[in-house]
Amino acid sequence: MAEARRGLLFNVNVVFVAQIAIYGLAFCLRVVLARGLGDEGLGTYSLFFVAVLVAGGIANLGVGLGNIYFLNKGDYAHDELLSGSIFVLGASSLAAWTFLLMYAIILEPDLFVSGRSYWLYAAALPSVVGYVLLTSFLHGSSRFGALSAVAVAQGLFGVAVVGVLYVLDELDGYRRSCWLMSLHSSWSASTASI
Repeated sequence: MAEARRGLLFNVNVVFVAQIAIYGLAFCLRVVLARGLGDEGLGTYSLFFVAVLVAGGIANLGVGLGNIYFLNKGDYAHDELLSGSIFVLGASSLAAWTFLLMYAIILEPDLFVSGRSYWLYAAALPSVVGYVLLTSFLHGSSRFGALSAVAVAQGLFGVAVVGVLYVLDELDGYRRSCWLMSLHSSWSASTASI
């Protein structure tokens, strides 16, 4: 009983310290973005970011929450849930790419970002869905240390990328859009270390 209580307190403290680090990194990221992009650039980035998060939340079709539930209950093997998650990732990516192509053909490639930057959605959306599905496995497996490490690594990578581009005075125009893509790709890259 005492051992379980110590394990619980350790996990709670790991998550708490990680949350402090994540919020601090998010604050630093916004400060650098605000200085480097200005009002309009920060607004564009924010709209792009929120659009990708909302679309990614919808595109995972609730499979992420289902993974957490079924992993904790033990009703399904990891392999079964993983194959379902990979299918959802592939199908939602295909649907997103089809939507983006049709939207660009019918209207124009302009949805909060325009021109070549519009096509960054094609990589950002699957990255978000993959991130949601990966973290669901970490939640469901009670791997709080790994989950916290992923989130902190993502924040560190984001601040590092933005900081370097800010110092090099490269947070403008198309380069800004490429930076957005590299930041979203960091979600996938930060999970590879697990």
